[in-house]
Amino acid sequence: MQKKYLVFMDIDGTLIDEQQNVSNKTIDTIKSLQKKDVQFYISTGRMFLSASVIRNDIDRSLGIIASNGCIYSLDKKTYLTYLSKEAVKDIISISNQYNLSAFFFDDHHVFYTKDLPHYFKNSDQNRIASPNPNDYIRITDATNKKFLNGIIIFDTPNSHLKQITAKLSRIKNLDISSSNTNNIELIPKNINKSTAIKSIQQEFNIPSSRTISFGDGLNDIEMFQQSGISVAMGNSPETVKKYANHVTDSNLEDGIANFLIQYFHI
Repeated sequence: MQKKYLVFMDIDGTLIDEQQNVSNKTIDTIKSLQKKDVQFYISTGRMFLSASVIRNDIDRSLGIIASNGCIYSLDKKTYLTYLSKEAVKDIISISNQYNLSAFFFDDHHVFYTKDLPHYFKNSDQNRIASPNPNDYIRITDATNKKFLNGIIIFDTPNSHLKQITAKLSRIKNLDISSSNTNNIELIPKNINKSTAIKSIQQEFNIPSSRTISFGDGLNDIEMFQQSGISVAMGNSPETVKKYANHVTDSNLEDGIANFLIQYFHI
């Protein structure tokens, strides 16, 4: 009997190119392996709607882990974990103290406290969030809305980065991480990509030894640790590469497809 595998793929810097496209080689490789009982998941810090747009370019049967594990699909069900209201209140207070905008997400809305940067509003980049202007909502306090996760983005170097990080790290029921050196990702305590992967492994009865993950960012490290076959993209920083047991080509050189073709001998 053919052994089943799970494959988890980050989006930005991993699955897509600079124009937000998945290469034909990668799509063809995924579809070929789906016929051999390989189950594919997108695993991203992006919100669910944005991940769905990329997923649909490949195959609607792919699973999704979004918002760094706060929402994931499994057996036609969707599982969600929200930030506590107290954590949201403290995040807004700290971001206001340093005149920064904090962003929060549910499955398809972007909530922001001060300014909405051009890369959210630019229609050419609408896959990052949503093409619908009504999906962007300004908030001034911890409203009665429920947020899955959040992020603080530094558009320019910030001399208070260490202070901000230290204050955020002391918030109860909150974990922080980064997908890049210019952001702080805000996630419910003990929730990340790896917790979602563990649940999916248990559901499919597929062990870590037959789990492959691809990523390029700091928020992919925990995903690597839950995967027996962890693959850093060639464009990953050295900090990330040292946590993977394989390094493939960059996202612009079909790194995912090249590794899978060699690994599965297709």
